[in-house]
Amino acid sequence: MHKLLFASVLVLAGCSETEFNFNDAPPDIPVGGILSGQQCDDSSQTWLEGAIVYTHLYDGDGRVYDTVTDTTDAEGMWALPDMPGGFTLQIYVQYGNDVVATFEVEMPENEHLALPAPACFGDVSASVAVVSGSYDDLEAVFSAVGIASYREINGKDSQELTDFLLNDTALNEFDVIFFNGGHQEAGIIYPVGDPTVDAIHANLLAYVSNGGVVFGSDWAYDVIEQVWPDRIDFLGDDAVPDDAQSGEAGDVNAVVLDSFMEASLGVGQVTVSFDVAVFPVMESVDASTRVYLQGEVPYRSGQEILTVVDAPLAVSFDEGNGRVYYGSYRNSANDAGDMLSVLQYLLDAVQ
Repeated sequence: MHKLLFASVLVLAGCSETEFNFNDAPPDIPVGGILSGQQCDDSSQTWLEGAIVYTHLYDGDGRVYDTVTDTTDAEGMWALPDMPGGFTLQIYVQYGNDVVATFEVEMPENEHLALPAPACFGDVSASVAVVSGSYDDLEAVFSAVGIASYREINGKDSQELTDFLLNDTALNEFDVIFFNGGHQEAGIIYPVGDPTVDAIHANLLAYVSNGGVVFGSDWAYDVIEQVWPDRIDFLGDDAVPDDAQSGEAGDVNAVVLDSFMEASLGVGQVTVSFDVAVFPVMESVDASTRVYLQGEVPYRSGQEILTVVDAPLAVSFDEGNGRVYYGSYRNSANDAGDMLSVLQYLLDAVQ
């Protein structure tokens, strides 16, 4: 292959194409190939969104005749079209004012060369079960955070869900059990005093106490509230199922309260999307509960819109040798960027 001449790294911040004297590609340089890849943020082990990927193209006299750029999407994906075939290309990845990666690629002629995806997100080695529901879809983000396999329990089938939760042997096969919002709850999670409900509560308490982990999201808050009623104070009457579901849809600017999470994410604020008409609102937590994210959450009371000023949005607490996590948002609506990194951080703590 030929070796193109390369100048020093050009930092693109503040530059525009008008600063280059671009010419058409020289006739002896074949074009038309596509080069694509994916970029990981090595520090956070998440896909890097918003990075500029670029390469300078030079003619035989060492003059730049084009600079081709693309910006990585939420999954870190990028693509550069019309790459000259038969040359070694120098690729730069710039995030903000910093060039975070450079590498060379031997570009074939008139082909789409897709570079292998880099290792990003450590594989989750824990054994995982998921209770499916109507209002969240954690499974949609599993591959992005390193969960390759899991067992799904149909949470919309009352009998299947009941049989699973009553079987302590089945529960203990898994390191983590995720509860999607919108699974069947009546006669399973409430009312307290029902023999089946009480047995399920006892099984979940024992499962976590023995080292298991429960993840709840969005409308699955009743699992957390009914089984561990003293850890989180939800809006409304805690004894009434679904009474906390008054949050108003929209984005909430959340402060990252947990210093370890902030260090991992590299940011002190994240945007949490609440994309359904109503969602459960947490008002406060007890002293043993850890708050990761906190923000101002609007909720409706009759015709009036009120606000919980310092509403917890993502929390956890320990029970015996295990742990319970809860986020009041749908993970499937927060499946990119910093919020995907939040989920990855919490999963890393499980292993």
